[in-house]
Amino acid sequence: MIHLITVMTNRPECEKQVKGFIGAKYKKFETQKEAEEFVKNGPKAYTKPSYKAAVGSSSARPSPYNAAASSSKASGASSSSNTATTSTSTGTESSKDHRIVNGVRVISDAIVAYTDGSSLGNGKSNSRAGVGVFFGVNDPRNVSERLDGDLQTNQRAELTAALRALEVCGSDTAPLEIRTDSMYTINIVTKWAESWIKNDWKRGDGGSVQNRDIIEPLINKVKSRPGPIKWVFVKGHAGTFGNEMADKLANSGAILPKPSAM
Repeated sequence: MIHLITVMTNRPECEKQVKGFIGAKYKKFETQKEAEEFVKNGPKAYTKPSYKAAVGSSSARPSPYNAAASSSKASGASSSSNTATTSTSTGTESSKDHRIVNGVRVISDAIVAYTDGSSLGNGKSNSRAGVGVFFGVNDPRNVSERLDGDLQTNQRAELTAALRALEVCGSDTAPLEIRTDSMYTINIVTKWAESWIKNDWKRGDGGSVQNRDIIEPLINKVKSRPGPIKWVFVKGHAGTFGNEMADKLANSGAILPKPSAM
């Protein structure tokens, strides 16, 4: 059995993350530091039987910080090299083998990256776009950066976020799930890009493909990655923890200076 622990800042979010898991439990902490110590050291570091059932417990009380824990058996990963699926509005898939790692609900042993793009004032001359990639709470692989270049659009930020996730995990053989609220990005990678490449980067109407400067390296990363990739659509701003965190990272990146100006 694998114990997977993370920190939640409110009881409803904690219950939502662990609901449906056999043996799922949570523990109340008065401070974030205590909760983070629990995450760092694991449940064995606490010898007192102070866990309470997360679902159906009448004695559970709200607290500023809750550590949600679940356990399940690891299962084999999908053999598909590059697939796309659509999730429910809460951002969870239909697999029976769900686990929670650093606040992210995952399937099997896949690396999960939530990606998002933000453009403050999208479509305006003074817009500012940011890129967000969320792997987990306090994960050093997380990305929050300003979109470079003159075109500060949301679509370019979404594409760049997916590219960054692949750059971080590009040489990893483990399955990778990229969860995004951008069907534009998913359709490009799984449907449109192949025909664009065959047509010398021309659309069906003969026009040039926009954002090729990002799409082409993105497709190259997809093709060169040794491990399989699964693209999952999650509804934006629907309370999915990983998506909300990626959104925050993207918004934070939007207020930073452009990389080329630093």
